Amino acid sequence: MHKGLSEWYSPVKPGTGLHPRPGSANVLQSYFPQINSDWSSIWYPTQKGETISQVHDRSDGFLTVFIPQLENLKRHERILLMSHAAPIITFVRSLVGDRQLPLRVGCCSLSELVQASSDSIIGGWKPIKLADTAHLDKGPLREWGFDYVEIEAGEVYIYHLFILNF
Repeated sequence: MHKGLSEWYSPVKPGTGLHPRPGSANVLQSYFPQINSDWSSIWYPTQKGETISQVHDRSDGFLTVFIPQLENLKRHERILLMSHAAPIITFVRSLVGDRQLPLRVGCCSLSELVQASSDSIIGGWKPIKLADTAHLDKGPLREWGFDYVEIEAGEVYIYHLFILNF
């Protein structure tokens, strides 16, 4: 479990406190015994929140440290990263090298990328599937993208949310 995969929170207003941080693997293991506590986090996002540019920077930084660690292990054919919509969008954008890539991620959607260049982590991957939901009976659920966020004077000020009733 890596905190670099953590949810994105917009910047806090001064005097309002900090955003939460997930517990350590050891703490979470008491609730979810399958968690492997051998890994330690390599990237800690700020609890003060991030701008959209900063969450992209976090993804770039995390991936440039994390992927070489995985490659050094040489024990994998595929890696599955799970997180919330905003970080998944920024990870995909980082890996394909396009911070403006239009992408909405829904619950249980799947993006698949293959390494196209061994010279570069950022921008060195080719998308095979992006936010695919073909495996879901009802298709995409609760899709979210950065286009739901409005920025004023460089700060997030409105999230466009909606509820679908079935």
